[in-house]
Amino acid sequence: MFLSAIKSAMPWQVKIGAKIVLSRLPVGYGLWSRLNLFKHGPMEDLSYATGVFERHLATWRATGRSGPFTMLELGPGDSLFSALIARRLGASRSWIVDTGAWANVEITAYQRAAGTLFPEGNEQGVDPARWTRIEEMLEDCRAGYLTGGLESLRRLADGSIDLFWSQAVLEHVRRREVGPTFAEMRRLLSPTGVASHVVDFKDHLGGKLNNLRFSEERWESNLFSSSGFYTNRIRCKQMLAQAADAGLAPRLADIKRWEELPTPRAAMHEMFRGLPDDELLVSDIHLVLQLPN
Repeated sequence: MFLSAIKSAMPWQVKIGAKIVLSRLPVGYGLWSRLNLFKHGPMEDLSYATGVFERHLATWRATGRSGPFTMLELGPGDSLFSALIARRLGASRSWIVDTGAWANVEITAYQRAAGTLFPEGNEQGVDPARWTRIEEMLEDCRAGYLTGGLESLRRLADGSIDLFWSQAVLEHVRRREVGPTFAEMRRLLSPTGVASHVVDFKDHLGGKLNNLRFSEERWESNLFSSSGFYTNRIRCKQMLAQAADAGLAPRLADIKRWEELPTPRAAMHEMFRGLPDDELLVSDIHLVLQLPN
């Protein structure tokens, strides 16, 4: 709580400097996550994770689909709870893909979660009493955890995914990999598949647009991109265009906007300063993608 209050009060410039320094200390991600200094979202909260997954699954079902399904979560963050939740809700196969092994693998956390999701103890082949390693939990859930990012996506079979989803992740994909990620999404979706992505266009320095102050060269440098505050800065229309270029049919299920620019236009780098208000005011979207008819 105290550290969170300090973080909230810090100016964005101080946050950048602090994260650049802290990210280069010889300290593992687990400690930073526990201190809430670097954290990949709130997916360690089972109730939150369940609500998020149910909303994405509802997007697939709204297209008239039902019954067993295959799913892929991109960027699970600090937990693999979606493997358990998906199994509870009827997934026949799940893949969880990230750019590193960031997720908590303490098996007791998953046994507690299974106690909530599978109160009878041994349901749908899920038997938490036998788990001693995370691999056993994943096996019971018919799930795989892959940590090679884009290369992991390329290892999966064509047309094998019914629901491809992420929650505030696409904005963190390196700018040069967004197009290839959409291309893999198209290849992986089944003929009746749906990709459902909540995208957060705010900076990750306090929820404004201070990330638009920097040149492309500076922002995409290793110094900035590997320090825990990187977003690709692709705006809404650009993201829809890249998805369409990859052969997907995009639509917006939801869009949220600021009432006024949270960061002065004059403070932005020239590559963003000329964008219309309509584009800069977009703070969040729910992007839904399917194969074209």
